[in-house]
Amino acid sequence: MYDDEMEDSGILPPPVEGTKSDAMLKDKDVLISNINAILKKDQNSETENELINLVQKQRTLLLDIATQTYISKPSNCKLLDSINTLIGQLEKSVRDSRKEVQKAKEMEDNKTSFAAFVNALNEVANGKLVIPNYGDMGIILDPLKPVTQLNSETMIKAEELAQGLIVVDSKEIEESFDE
Repeated sequence: MYDDEMEDSGILPPPVEGTKSDAMLKDKDVLISNINAILKKDQNSETENELINLVQKQRTLLLDIATQTYISKPSNCKLLDSINTLIGQLEKSVRDSRKEVQKAKEMEDNKTSFAAFVNALNEVANGKLVIPNYGDMGIILDPLKPVTQLNSETMIKAEELAQGLIVVDSKEIEESFDE
């Protein structure tokens, strides 16, 4: 009889002092005030990062608030879905932002490395950097030099070709595996 006369207003009674619900309600008020303070600032990348960091840190609280709102009024399921979607998109944008920052850092490293390479080439061209000379072993420094122009003392001799030659008996090796 009493329930028939009461209409669901959607307003819950205040939580008991010192309970988890009371702490969450206070945290919710602090979160909302922090979000509003950030939104009132000038819109630039620094405030966007501040807002993203705040929402990331308070992700659990946001989901708890959405879940409680859904439980108190199940007919409004779009709120829970909307908050889940917003948080998912926020996390995706954070990942994309981190990838862009890393890509920019890699590009900066590549530019620095390339500049060092160009400077080294300029020093070689200007004669500031002395390239070592290996005497008759010009093939090390000049791979285009024909082999016929090499000194006969540096060429491989016939007896040197046979030095590294070792006869291998494959049956003997196979027998050693069976042991």
